[in-house]
Amino acid sequence: VKHPEWAWGRPAAVRTLAAAVAALATAFPGSLLVVGDLSRKGGGAFPPHKSHREGYDADLGLFRLGEPWKIRFTDVAPDALDAARTWWLIRHLIDTGRVERILVDWSLQRPLFEEALRQGVPEEVLREWFQYPRLRWAPEGLIRHYPGHRHHLHTRFVEPKDEAIL
Repeated sequence: VKHPEWAWGRPAAVRTLAAAVAALATAFPGSLLVVGDLSRKGGGAFPPHKSHREGYDADLGLFRLGEPWKIRFTDVAPDALDAARTWWLIRHLIDTGRVERILVDWSLQRPLFEEALRQGVPEEVLREWFQYPRLRWAPEGLIRHYPGHRHHLHTRFVEPKDEAIL
């Protein structure tokens, strides 16, 4: 956690992240997920964020090839992105049914899309999940472009419909 004072979140978001971290440690031993801003204690305005007000949003570090983790978010070029680990995280989060939106720079969506294809995700499913290969401003997909997200994933969580605790 980059800043514990900015890591307050709704139970569904925190539990989902905790489960993802535990699963990541099993799937990719030695990998650490850097968790950035969620919300301030009590919520409310949180500059420079336009969201992160109610504990449903989380900034998550991207994985880089050859680097187990970095505590700071720095830009990742498409050819430096560890698409396998990053896609694994995204797929894990999507599969929980608790993700409304994932924002990531459009330039990073192509390697993630291609990795998902390599792992056997049907293209028709990927076209529902990804904005890519449409234009970067197309209002489609669970995974979308937003400026300033070339160094992290912005994930918007939702409350579970089933009340299940992970």
